Amino acid sequence: MSKVMSLRLPDNIVASIQEIAVQRNRKQAEIIREALEWYCEEAADYRIAVDRLLNPADKVIDENQLIEDLGWNV
Repeated sequence: MSKVMSLRLPDNIVASIQEIAVQRNRKQAEIIREALEWYCEEAADYRIAVDRLLNPADKVIDENQLIEDLGWNV
């Protein structure tokens, strides 16, 4: 299911969306939808990362420890 939304965008963003749509031979709505989906995924990943950083029980290791834990011979 989908819903219709109405929003105002600055002229420079609209111009960028139009340019990308022409370059990719896609509709502007597809470009906007794809950008919003990407943003939502990134925001979710960011929230997970922050939660892990703030969790004192979640161990933080440095690069050398990671390489050792993975058994890599670098």
